[in-house]
Amino acid sequence: MKRIIVCLFAALFTFSGVWLLRAQETAGVNFSETELDLLIEEAQVKQARHPGFDPQYRIMPDGLKKKLLTELREYYLFPENHPDSARRISDKTLNRLIFKAQKSISGNRILNKRAGIKRAKLKQVILRTLNIGRLYSRLQRYSPDTEIISEEEKNGYLLRYLLFKDENVGTFKTAALIPSGPGVKKPAVLFFHGHGQSIAECLKSEFVDQALRRDIAVFIPQFRAMELTQEEFVISKKLLRQGFSLMGIRVYESLLVLKYIKGLGFIDSGKIGFMAHSGGSAVSSLTAVIDGSIRAKVIDAKTDFLSITDLYGIHCETVPALTRFSRIILDEGSQYVPTLCTEYGQGGSLQGLAFVEQNFAER
Repeated sequence: MKRIIVCLFAALFTFSGVWLLRAQETAGVNFSETELDLLIEEAQVKQARHPGFDPQYRIMPDGLKKKLLTELREYYLFPENHPDSARRISDKTLNRLIFKAQKSISGNRILNKRAGIKRAKLKQVILRTLNIGRLYSRLQRYSPDTEIISEEEKNGYLLRYLLFKDENVGTFKTAALIPSGPGVKKPAVLFFHGHGQSIAECLKSEFVDQALRRDIAVFIPQFRAMELTQEEFVISKKLLRQGFSLMGIRVYESLLVLKYIKGLGFIDSGKIGFMAHSGGSAVSSLTAVIDGSIRAKVIDAKTDFLSITDLYGIHCETVPALTRFSRIILDEGSQYVPTLCTEYGQGGSLQGLAFVEQNFAER
């Protein structure tokens, strides 16, 4: 009898342990300062081990922690603010996902256009993998909240700076350049910048002036934590361990801007194109598949969504569950939207603008 009771208690203990482990792997958790400290410490170790480490750029934990919990608060605390969607996984599980994605590449198991995946199905795969399905559904029911920060009449166009305000991702800036041409509906280009770029730098791209001369409006959102620094590493890893990704947040922000553009009375919503540089190429490609109405897309970089940097490793382009779909997402064969992949650094070129214009004309 005692042996039976002991066995029952052992079975109950084992079941409870398994249940608790699964609960920890799937449920969202409250903010943990210990977790933040450990992530910052991991970033410090990675930095110190890098052969090109420059001591003058040493991570200051207190300053980094303050930035993550103030300026980048909505990013770092995204899982805590969306506990119903959080799916917590361990470092071991995350490493296993990355290893599995690496095997897909080495084993040549990456899907291509011959797989015949319809856009609607790929859209659901992306929304589910990025874990932004609920945000996307809510976005269909309301208009983005924006505030005009400043505007200035330039030679032949209006330069307007907007502040997007969203309860899910906080605030971010977007530049809108609107030609002063006749009162007809204008085509528009949404430009996605790369790592380390600012709106001011993007305004100098060679295509911007020519687009305005051709009566095409240009919109440039400013992505945050996109500099391949310790902030991007800490946020990216935190989000991945909770079932989210920094890439998912960037795509959601892009969908916000796109919805705003389509709602402008002076924009022809049937003639919107994407142009992108470097890391912005991945963001634009994912956004284009989800939206389904983009007339043309120009990118100058491709990703397997398993990008690991030399210094910090994980960043916004690390989404291992998308690796298998990377070729068709980047639009191999242009099966979802007409796509031009230029040489690196030419995402904002006159060649790209000409390609977009050509597809506007073919509507």
